Amino acid sequence: MCSSDLFAMVLGYLIIGMLLGTTAAAISLFLGSSVLLALAFYSGVGSISVLILAAFQYARLTLIEGKTAKHNAIERRWQSL
Repeated sequence: MCSSDLFAMVLGYLIIGMLLGTTAAAISLFLGSSVLLALAFYSGVGSISVLILAAFQYARLTLIEGKTAKHNAIERRWQSL
């Protein structure tokens, strides 16, 4: 992956996290909670969603595509046995 692909991927994670956090904050305000609690929901849901998306991307790269840490090589799992 080149640096522009990584930048677009990180930017996408941040936008998705922001949208999920905003939705959680709006729902909590609609249900009658305080602004401070809505801010906590915004930051909590946003950061957790970014971390979960990054973990899914790492799992996809390592398990499905077969990227290994051995000499920074790309090979299928069955070929390294």
